[in-house]
Amino acid sequence: HSVLRLLGTSRTGDSMNKLLTVVSAALITSTAAQANAGGFLIPENSARATGRANAVTASVSDASAAYYNPGGLGLVQGIVINLGATLILPQSSFTEDGSNEETDVRDADAVTPNFYMAAQLSKVVRVGIGFNVPFGSQLNWPATSPAAEEVRRISLRAAFITPVVGFDLGHIVPGLTAGVGIDLVPSTLELKRDIWFGEDTGKAHLAGSGFGVGARAGLTYRPPLTPGLSFGLAYRSEVAIDFEGDGSFAAPAPYRSSLPPDGVISTSITLPQSVLAGISYHVLPELEVEFDVNWVGWSSFDEVDLKLPDASHEILTQDYSDIFTLRAGAEYTIADAGVAVRGGYTYDPTPIPARHLTTLLPDIDRHVLAVGASYDRLPLGGTADLGVLWVLPGSKRTSDTLGEPDHKGSFDVSAWVVGLGYSMQLGRPAKAASPRYVKAEAEAKSGGRVASGL
Repeated sequence: HSVLRLLGTSRTGDSMNKLLTVVSAALITSTAAQANAGGFLIPENSARATGRANAVTASVSDASAAYYNPGGLGLVQGIVINLGATLILPQSSFTEDGSNEETDVRDADAVTPNFYMAAQLSKVVRVGIGFNVPFGSQLNWPATSPAAEEVRRISLRAAFITPVVGFDLGHIVPGLTAGVGIDLVPSTLELKRDIWFGEDTGKAHLAGSGFGVGARAGLTYRPPLTPGLSFGLAYRSEVAIDFEGDGSFAAPAPYRSSLPPDGVISTSITLPQSVLAGISYHVLPELEVEFDVNWVGWSSFDEVDLKLPDASHEILTQDYSDIFTLRAGAEYTIADAGVAVRGGYTYDPTPIPARHLTTLLPDIDRHVLAVGASYDRLPLGGTADLGVLWVLPGSKRTSDTLGEPDHKGSFDVSAWVVGLGYSMQLGRPAKAASPRYVKAEAEAKSGGRVASGL
């Protein structure tokens, strides 16, 4: 995305193209299901999963399976309710080449909710619904930012409403469960940026909304002949987002005619598919470890067709790369105390090439550490969950190619993410504190090993 500085007499087409390039990239970023805690994307949508660095594809078995792997929904017993919130505390800065002064992002903190509910209808069928906001953050750059004409403020909120159906297929293949769901994705976007005319400054403001529909499916397999072993596989489809917004422009009188007219801007963006796979194993009755890999086909996203207020079209070429995200997590259960402790690690490379790295979305290859805990001795059989995740400080430089991007330098990114959750299960034996701990107690007494999940 080349960056055009509007100096003196600006060209209307270039100005509009620049604005829409920014809007397009914002939409792409806001709706992709990738980890990007320093920007807009928040995969931490369960406190339990956060504590394991989201390594739960093979082990999730509560209502949050609606988000992480619908196959786990087939393991739900009775009625399960999970609710929580995630606090995101990102830190990002940009240092332009030739300057020793860092420009920091301001007011980027955000809180996003999550809610899941699942019910067992029969020995075979479960139903559930998930609500989470994996894209609910914002970036605010100061007026002194060297790239204020790229973006001054961008605020994104995209909610996922996911009805799901799960099946226990053990009567056909012992140990096999499956699930399918639909993603309904309402989203909103606000963008502000400066437009420079020498010493004078104009403003561009865009606010709008979009809606997309996608699908997801998953499998979980726990081989009866190998107690304690579990496999998980999940698929998330492409999501088509139809976006429409109103663009408005302001500038000193001598320059206003060089800007685009106020009007409607629209586009349709198809986001890439992804595949998640995981394997978990109880190396001890009380200790479970899991390894996950997540592939996202970003390379299939090659261009965006934008409709301008005058009904003309602009084609914007993208050049993202496929990525593999690697996760590892572990969980240790202390059944007598009603406590579980967790930890995890994630390596999450950015799909954004260095020549497209701008202040719109500071990004790096991320190394992530996580810890968490649960306590299940609350009234009414409730369980409290805590997860804390740290995106280790890292840097990434822009490319040195002329004009790609215009503002060259380095980005520094880090983040803290804190998840709090509460869950309860209805329709189970009254003395059972949690399905996980019931299994752990049985394992400890029998010396056997069976798989237990979130």
